[in-house]
Order: sequence, then structure tokens, then C-alpha cells
Amino acid sequence: MFRSHCSILPALPIAAALAAVATQARAQSLDWLRNPANGRWYAETAAPTSWSGAEALAQFLGGHLTTVRSQAESDWLDQNFFSQLTLFRHHWIGLRQDRQGPAYSEPAGGWGWASGEPLVFTNWAPGQPDNAGGRQDFGRSGGATGGSGGAAGNPVIEMDTSLGKMVFELDPKNMPGTTANFLAYVDAGFYTNTIIHRVVPDFVIQGGGYSSGLVAKSANPPIKLEISPAVLHDYGALSMARTSDPDSADTQFFVVNAKAGAHNLDGNYAAFGKMLEGSAVLDAISGVTTQTQSGLANVPVTEVVVKSVVRK
Repeated sequence: MFRSHCSILPALPIAAALAAVATQARAQSLDWLRNPANGRWYAETAAPTSWSGAEALAQFLGGHLTTVRSQAESDWLDQNFFSQLTLFRHHWIGLRQDRQGPAYSEPAGGWGWASGEPLVFTNWAPGQPDNAGGRQDFGRSGGATGGSGGAAGNPVIEMDTSLGKMVFELDPKNMPGTTANFLAYVDAGFYTNTIIHRVVPDFVIQGGGYSSGLVAKSANPPIKLEISPAVLHDYGALSMARTSDPDSADTQFFVVNAKAGAHNLDGNYAAFGKMLEGSAVLDAISGVTTQTQSGLANVPVTEVVVKSVVRK
């Protein structure tokens, strides 16, 4: 779940939590939730924009930004906070890198918890920590976990293109049929050496239906439209393309490249995943020169090849 650089989630021992609620007016309106496995209390609050501000608020409430000390604790936080996205897309957690400490090195040395507890468990998102930009010193959750799955074990896929790799977490909880359909094609190797055949800046890139030369690929029968208010067309959202018939999606997908999202698609198209890595790749693909070819608009002049799509 850890992402370098990250809404606030204080984790407090039971006595501190009760004291904070009883004595601090700002804490009285929070909804506290107790983890029965460790006796700690947690609350989600409106987050300052900086990690330091978030930690200061957590201390004001009587604790620290949350620690994550085991897979069981990670799973509980995913279930109750991180994968719910109740207030925010990301949560600051208590993970920080001490640049002055003896263990400091980039990208992975010197990380620890704000509470002073030892860092005995990590579950970095794929490719993290990477110190991107040279100043990623704090941790967040994004509903995104590392290893073989995402939040609460959600499947994660890697799309390797001729311009680089993108990584997406899928959402089988809210979009079970759409996710299963896409993974069936992934597992069959269907997307190997297909192309991104449509690029519209500040909207979407689209692929999954053609191989080189705009040769159409055959597909299984289409699936029924599946939508969920929990899955939106934010920047980096992975969604299913279709014709004007709502129940016509099969293999073609698109990725939202508009920084503000493409929320006019919400409720009408089946978003079923979100990007974990690869925004620079998405932006690079979105910037290629396009043309009209074989009756299709917005086709890249130089083919953008999807070399593979595989589970991570």
C-alpha cells in the first residue's frame, strides 16, 4: 500500500484515543473505528496538503499518522479505509525517510515510522520507493498495495508499450464482470502486439482491438454494461470502450489522459481500474502525432505498440 511522497489517518492506543476525544473539541466530530486485533483507534480527517501538517494534526489529536506493522493490519486498513476512498483518493500515513539518519540512502534507506516504531513490515506499490523528483520523503496509501495484488488483494496488471510501461489496479469488488472479462483476455495473451489505435489529447487513449496495420482482432461475445459510483473516470482510469450500444464492450479499453478526468463518461462507461504507475508514459502516448487512417480518426502516425499486458 505504500506510495512514496501522501489525507490523514491517525492510529492511536485506546487510552490516547479516548483522551483525545474527551478533551479536544476538534476530535469530537470524528468517526473513530477500533481495530479489535490491536486495540488501536483510527479516524479519517480532512488532510493538510503536507505530510508535516498531517502529522502535526495527528499529534494534536493525541497520536500519530498510522503505522502499518503487519499484513493483517494492512488488510484491515485496506478494508476499512484505504480501499473505501471515503473522503480522499490518498491517505497520509506515518512513513517517512530520515535524510539525516545513519541508515539513509536512496531510494530505500532510512525509512521509519513517525511514532518511533521500527519498520518491520513493508508493502510498497510496484516500483516504489523511487525518489522521483529527488524529494519523495514521505509515505501515503492510495488504495494501492505492492506485490501480487492491490488493495485487499485486487489484481494488478502491467501494460508494456513501445513508449514504456503502465501499471493498473483493477476493481473486481465493484466491477466483477468487467474485470473478469478483461483478465480473461490478459491471461490468454490477447493484447500481445496490439496497438493503441486512438489518441485524443485531454480525453483518452484507446487500444485493445487492432494489431499492426489496423488489422481488427476477433473477440468473444460482448458483455453487459457494468457501472459503479465507486469507480470514476479520473486521470489514469482504465475503462472499457464500446459502440453506441451500452452492452457492446468486448476487448477494447481506454485510459483517461485528461488531468481533470473525463467525468462525462461516469455512469455510461465501465471504468474498472486505476493507474498505479506510468503517468509519464500515458502523457507521452497522449502527445503523439495522429492522422485519419482507414476511416479511423486520431490514429498515431507512428504505431504505439502494446507489447504485452500481464498480471503482476
